[in-house]
Amino acid sequence: MQNSLAIALAWPETRCKQTGAWYDRPAEFLSISKNNYYKVGHSAIVLINPKNKKCLYFDFGRYHTPLGYGRVRDEQTDFDLKIETLAEMSDNLILSNYQNIIDEIQQNPSSHGDGQLYAD
Repeated sequence: MQNSLAIALAWPETRCKQTGAWYDRPAEFLSISKNNYYKVGHSAIVLINPKNKKCLYFDFGRYHTPLGYGRVRDEQTDFDLKIETLAEMSDNLILSNYQNIIDEIQQNPSSHGDGQLYAD
């Protein structure tokens, strides 16, 4: 039996900083990377608690970390990632305000997603 929901998010057009790895220079030469950025996209997940209707955003990236490291971000570590919209769902977990949740995330620059957002 399901007892919660998740929405997978993807921004395939997002560019991310190079990691400082050995392959950064060859990637630049091969035009896989441009101006120290890779076009690798960004992804995140929203977990929805059906009891309190709260939506929680999580992502992973190299935000304010030493070179070669990353961290998970959520509203506990980055307050501006808090999703204000509460989920509206039926008893069998059918989400009725899906688009409202997606719109709030898309409008939040702290989500670090660029371009078209795909969500499922």
